[in-house]
Amino acid sequence: MLIEENANVFVWIALFIVLGGFFYFLDRWFGVSIYRWFYGMTHKEPLPAEEVKGFIHNRKAKIRFANACVLAFFLSLVNYYYNEKANPLYEILSWILEAPLVFIGFCLGPVLYRIWDKKDNLFKAVDKLENGEIDVSGKLKDVAESVTKDIFNVASNTVNQAIDSIKKQDESSNKLATPKQDEENKEDEGKEEEEIDPKELMNKYLNK
Repeated sequence: MLIEENANVFVWIALFIVLGGFFYFLDRWFGVSIYRWFYGMTHKEPLPAEEVKGFIHNRKAKIRFANACVLAFFLSLVNYYYNEKANPLYEILSWILEAPLVFIGFCLGPVLYRIWDKKDNLFKAVDKLENGEIDVSGKLKDVAESVTKDIFNVASNTVNQAIDSIKKQDESSNKLATPKQDEENKEDEGKEEEEIDPKELMNKYLNK
């Protein structure tokens, strides 16, 4: 029972993320043109031709999140209207959680759209692969060699940097140790001079 409930939660989360991505696709296909028309109706000057904007596409995060809240509210309202067993409190709580999920779908939309936009190149590559026009083994060999070279270069650079840092630390420690040793030697000489007794010096001088 617990597994089924968790599965339902994951399906619910995935559903609203996918809906967010789907509405991003709709915005790219139709929303950009509608927004350009709406912008021209509400502004004196039309939107520049090089500027591509929609209600979701190329908009700031704050505006996209506001649109996600509106869309999630609309979906909750539809569910409440068509579901006789729907609880208003449950729908409000669901709406609070659904809005961020739809916003995540908006954020993932550009990545999915770029993949979708390059589907023709993917289909051509698959056709070439099936016809034997692309040598897969040769490509894999080249990729493996390049990856191996990159790994070796990174490892060698790391080792060289570590050796250089150790050498610098040794040099700095030697520089610090040399003045200390000189001071200690001077202190030892001073102590030896201080320890000589004057009487002994006189006796030595008279004996001569």
